[in-house]
Amino acid sequence: MSDKKDFSSQLIDRITEEDIRPKPQWQFFLKRGVIWSVASAAVVFGALSMAVVIYMVRENDWDLYLQADKNLVAFFFSTVPYFWLVIFIALVSLVLYQIKHTKRGYKHHGYIIVLGSVVISGLLGMMFYAFGLGKAIDVVFEENVSFYSEYVAPRHALWARPEDGVLAGQIIAIESDSEFTIITLHDEEWTVYTDDDVVILSIDSIGLERLVRMTGEQIGDFEFHAEHIKVKPEGVPFGPRGRHRPGNAMPIP
Repeated sequence: MSDKKDFSSQLIDRITEEDIRPKPQWQFFLKRGVIWSVASAAVVFGALSMAVVIYMVRENDWDLYLQADKNLVAFFFSTVPYFWLVIFIALVSLVLYQIKHTKRGYKHHGYIIVLGSVVISGLLGMMFYAFGLGKAIDVVFEENVSFYSEYVAPRHALWARPEDGVLAGQIIAIESDSEFTIITLHDEEWTVYTDDDVVILSIDSIGLERLVRMTGEQIGDFEFHAEHIKVKPEGVPFGPRGRHRPGNAMPIP
């Protein structure tokens, strides 16, 4: 009993000597608010990154690449938006960390928090994608971050291999119903020929300044015979800093 009294006396003396006072309640409310604000922001930004992932996967032109009889598994792993997936995983980890530091965070299992974050971000991501935010973010990065197209989202390079039967570029001249000229990602001008058997895999039609992806066969130096053509939607950038964005077509000299 005396030990307890001695301990209590020592504790009171220390509080008196060091002038220890309880923290104001508003500080706890502020800390809690900051934690939940950061966690909420992480969920929202995670949803935005997921919207970009959905956009890039859906706009990968799987149907066109399949016509080239290429390895779809290799194509998938070559075009997976790892950059955005890493950001998404980092943000989910931040949500877990933040919630674990709330007053009752220790009561929640980590996998429940992670699963909840993924589900919420995924649902929001689908909604953001439906509103076009995934495309908008991808376009902003491609037009303003010089290394984005080449290293972060190198999907264009896969379509710059005419020797393998795949070619992409922007139409800069239309000579006839069966012949047009494109400029590629590497600033090469290619003459493209078609015939009555050509398959257009899009609702958009071939036109000046439109971006196209094609499968077929290289028939000569800078000459390509297209068997399948997909016209990309307007506003889709092509190449570093949007250099070949529709509206920037380069005239034939």
